[in-house]
Amino acid sequence: MRSKLVYICSPYRGNVEENTKNARAYSLKAMTEHPDVIPIAPHLLFTQYLDDNDPEQRRIGLSAGLDLLSLCDELWVYGEPSEGMAAEIRLAEELSIPIRDGFDPGAYDPEEDQAAYGCVNITTPGAGVYAEDSGIFSYTASSIVKIEAQTVFDMARWLRPNPGKEIDYVVKHEEDPEVRP
Repeated sequence: MRSKLVYICSPYRGNVEENTKNARAYSLKAMTEHPDVIPIAPHLLFTQYLDDNDPEQRRIGLSAGLDLLSLCDELWVYGEPSEGMAAEIRLAEELSIPIRDGFDPGAYDPEEDQAAYGCVNITTPGAGVYAEDSGIFSYTASSIVKIEAQTVFDMARWLRPNPGKEIDYVVKHEEDPEVRP
């Protein structure tokens, strides 16, 4: 199942015909070579109905592209950054969205990413309970909950468009977790 939204950051203006052909190729390569990736290339979509030569429509398209970028898991950069690409890169940096060189064939390795990101360990405090009827005080030790980074990313991806909501994380088996909104 495809689960990683990747923003394709490449030039559009200038040689529009060539840049469009390249952006299609980058998106196709991302989708066919990485089975978990959904490439997002707003400059291919928005220019179908917005006129990039009209300053107001261009502004609307660039703004909508940045909104889409904020929902993505990674930004893949192809080529020398244009003005629009530079804004996308700045936003990705501000939002701590990983930025990759799209031309680097070794840039994407999900297993390496997992190792690099690590995990979150949450230590719950122990608790003491006094049973009045028996006069016995018992104490439960603290416990550690380990959450792999990818699970944290999945939760964040779900929470972004659902602010204020809660997630229940249920582990059916050690290797079969389920995230439920």
